[in-house]
Amino acid sequence: VLTANSLQQLGKAAFNGLTSLKKLVLVETNRTSLSELPIGHLHTLQELNLGHNSITSLKLPKYFTNMTSLRHLSFFSNRITSISRGDLDALREGDRLNLTLVLSLNNIKSIEPGAFAGIHLAQLALRSAFESSMMQTALQGLAGLQVSRLTVGAFSDHDREQDFERGLLDGLCQVQMEEFVLICLGDFEDDTDT
Repeated sequence: VLTANSLQQLGKAAFNGLTSLKKLVLVETNRTSLSELPIGHLHTLQELNLGHNSITSLKLPKYFTNMTSLRHLSFFSNRITSISRGDLDALREGDRLNLTLVLSLNNIKSIEPGAFAGIHLAQLALRSAFESSMMQTALQGLAGLQVSRLTVGAFSDHDREQDFERGLLDGLCQVQMEEFVLICLGDFEDDTDT
C-alpha cells in the first residue's frame, strides 16, 4: 500500500522480487499513465487500485493479458474522458469473468462503439462517471459487453446527474447483463419509459 506517496518515478525494478504480490494500492501517487507502471511481471496480482490519480487514458498495456489472476482493477476518480476501441484489448484475452472494473468518478464524455465488444466482466462500476449530457451517448459505447453486474448512477444528489429522459438507457439494450443497478437520487419523471 503506497497511498498518498508522491512518487515522482517508478524504476523498472521497483517491484522486482515481489512475484507473489496479490494487492497493489497506488492511490494518490501522482500516476498519469499505465505505461509507466513496471508491473508486467506481477502475474499473481489480484487487485490493482489506481484511484485518485491523474490517469487520462484507459489504454491497457499488453502485459495485462498475462495478469490472469486480476480480480479488481480500479480507476476510481481519475481523469479519463474517453474510452477508445482497442484500449481494453488486453481484457479480451483469457478468462476475465471474475474481474471488477471501476471507472466511477471520472468525466467520461465518450465511449467509442466497439470499445467493450467481446469483453466479459464480473462487474463494471460507472457511478458519477459521465458528464450529464453525455451519459446516453456514452452508454451506447458499451454495446457487446457481457457483465454480471453493471452499476450506473450517482454518489449524491449533487453529482453530475441527468434527468431521466426517454431513451436514456437505450444503449444498454446491446449489453448482456445479469444484474443492473441504477442509483438515482432524484425523482423520475412520470412520463418516462425508463
